[in-house]
Amino acid sequence: MKEVRVKQRRTWGIGHKAVVALLAMVSILAGALLLPRLLRPAAPLPSPLPDSTIRLFTSEEEKIASFTVSPTGEVPYTIRRDGNQFVVDGQPGFDLSPDAIRAMLDVLIYFEAADVVGSTETDGLNPVDYGLGEDALYVSVALADGRTFGFKIGNRMLTHTPLDYGMVQGDSTIYALNIDIKQTFDQRLGWLHTLPNINFTPELMDSLQVTGEQDLHIRRLTDGLWEMEKPFRYPVSVEKMRGMFDAIKKMRFAAYVSPADDEHLAQYGLQEPRLTVTFHLAESVITSQAASGAEPISQHVGEQSIRIEIGNPVPGVGFYCRYLDTIYQASDLSMGFLDIKETETFLSSLPLYIPLSALSHVVISGESGSSSVYDISLVEEILPNNEIARDGQGNILYRYHIVSDGKEIMEDKFAALYGTLMSIRATGNISETYEPGGVPLLSIRLEGDGVERSAVFYPYDALHAAIGVNGTFVHYADLASIKEAINQFRALAD
Repeated sequence: MKEVRVKQRRTWGIGHKAVVALLAMVSILAGALLLPRLLRPAAPLPSPLPDSTIRLFTSEEEKIASFTVSPTGEVPYTIRRDGNQFVVDGQPGFDLSPDAIRAMLDVLIYFEAADVVGSTETDGLNPVDYGLGEDALYVSVALADGRTFGFKIGNRMLTHTPLDYGMVQGDSTIYALNIDIKQTFDQRLGWLHTLPNINFTPELMDSLQVTGEQDLHIRRLTDGLWEMEKPFRYPVSVEKMRGMFDAIKKMRFAAYVSPADDEHLAQYGLQEPRLTVTFHLAESVITSQAASGAEPISQHVGEQSIRIEIGNPVPGVGFYCRYLDTIYQASDLSMGFLDIKETETFLSSLPLYIPLSALSHVVISGESGSSSVYDISLVEEILPNNEIARDGQGNILYRYHIVSDGKEIMEDKFAALYGTLMSIRATGNISETYEPGGVPLLSIRLEGDGVERSAVFYPYDALHAAIGVNGTFVHYADLASIKEAINQFRALAD
């Protein structure tokens, strides 16, 4: 007889019934809220706003004979047509910027307002309240057919879209004008002068010379290594020169000021400049790609110098300077690095930082009087099969060959010692009255092709050693770093 199991009927408790009831109420409420929205017709798309621009003046460019600009608080000037170009009236040698003149002409041949503000007659508006008084920017245009047109621009409007208040001659209406118009014309004449490119490839610089309030001369030793020769011989900070290179690439004048005649040289402090900065550049070859299939064109450029004289400062802005026969204004942002105040900022904190590959001799002397001379050369790496070692591209591999007192020194041990010497870092400045005395803890002399440097370390206090580089004492270093180098030297000499 088969066993029959009776399936038990599942019943819900009071808690389950309450949850179901709550869900039902939420569904009904959501439907009540959404149904009207589903049945409501879609809102119409907003109509585009009407174009409120107003054309106030138009002309063909060829008919513009001249225009006079009276910038805010500046001397007015007139630009007139001379054949197919425009010149400054009364200054035929003034080199106008083509881009600046192009921007002005683009405004003049089609002058329009963005909107109407109101009328001085019907609405009782006072132009002075909108910056449209006698001292406002004013531009007048004369056409070849005798017609004239003029406009003035005043204060900035307090609107979401930046606009300026403006008026045109013979019209009592105050208009809202695009801000680009004022920015184009509200410029003194000097700002319309072309500016020469003075930035150059910094890798071409062989030396930097500064005279005047500061006396500084820096020259290149090898790629990436620089040494100060004046006011004293000292290694130059690699980071400082890297920063100067970056600044040179961005160097540019801010504005033209005047010709470099006697009157203006005196006016801007350039008869006797505060500083004269001269960059001496090495000769180079400029290669340009010719037409397709033709040989590249190479042009040899000889050694040259770029000389900039620095005159009176412009507080909060920059300074006046002379380049060739012209006076310019320079900004602190792009050329402030030339206004050198302290030569000490160029000093390196790593007195022995010279790559081993640049050296041929290293002389080390200890406190006990022991001294060792290490002759350094690069030789080809020879494999066990007597073949020359090469890298993956087929280039010959070299290794250091170090000899001292006729004996070859293990490359890795000497490299470790020299790495310690290179890492010795200045951690502070010694007293200006310091005079070295007694026996130095360590003396180093480095020699190579175009490189020569000496360094000595004397006890300074309980924790530091004074550093003398090429006979000049400026910094001190942690005594522990000097002792580490001494211990490695002793171990290598044993």
